[in-house]
Amino acid sequence: HGKIVGAVSADGRRGKARLFARKDGHHVVVPYSKDFELSVFTVSAWVKLTKPPTFSGILGTRFGKEMTFDMKVNAAKVHGDIGTGEAWIETAVNFYGDDTGTNGQGGKLKLNTWYLVTYVIDSDSGKCHLYLDADLKKVIPFEGKARLMQPGQELHIGHSSGTEYMDGIIDEVRIWDRALGGKDVKRLHEGE
Repeated sequence: HGKIVGAVSADGRRGKARLFARKDGHHVVVPYSKDFELSVFTVSAWVKLTKPPTFSGILGTRFGKEMTFDMKVNAAKVHGDIGTGEAWIETAVNFYGDDTGTNGQGGKLKLNTWYLVTYVIDSDSGKCHLYLDADLKKVIPFEGKARLMQPGQELHIGHSSGTEYMDGIIDEVRIWDRALGGKDVKRLHEGE
């Protein structure tokens, strides 16, 4: 359950979603939950940009000096960071415009188009799998135990850290306590 800060209801991919305005600092605040203390997890959200992105935050738990997790979009890439809580493990969990996978769409997202952004962070295998619309864009190796959240933190939707707020619509944010495989992500994209 989250507290909505300014984000208004909008037409979603299916049903209703939330429209976020960067200049007004719109976001949703989800308080700490032990259920989010994960080192193996999948985060997925449908995103529709309404203005050219700067660092448009999709989701984050790293506010202040916390070094945990975030994912966001800028003009050239979809970007993420993972950390242990005390130190960064990888600050370039990215896929770029030329990371086109098998469907020709890279990390340079068009305006007014729905995209499913899915990050699979697996500390057991030491790999991040990055998907856009269920198409694998990149696999990034890492060493260490990533953390989605730790005690005392909040999770924000539409805000990844600092001034990184979304200009767009976010729908169907989902978090799993496991590493989804490619077939799982495909079913998610198809609406199952």
